[in-house]
Amino acid sequence: MKTNDLSRDMRLIVATIGEEATRKLMVELGGMSIYIPRIGRAELADALREEAFDVKIVAAKYRVSQSKLYSILKEIRTEQWAKKRQMTLFDIPHEDEPNK
Repeated sequence: MKTNDLSRDMRLIVATIGEEATRKLMVELGGMSIYIPRIGRAELADALREEAFDVKIVAAKYRVSQSKLYSILKEIRTEQWAKKRQMTLFDIPHEDEPNK
């Protein structure tokens, strides 16, 4: 495979994953149009945790907007709050209810 014969997109793929992996992609998926997302919400949430919730560092590292990270951070805090909240009178099972 000659790099000069490849499209700009294919040269980017070669530079990222190498010639052998690119050749395999071309054989297996040639002719298909695919979308490659930058990174998923779960991975960004993990990155936020690893970087001590520093939004600016994660935004720069993964090239995503700070507003997207603040949205994910809000979800994380909501989940943590839900796990820590105190039980209410309505959370206590009653004797007349069957066990679930």
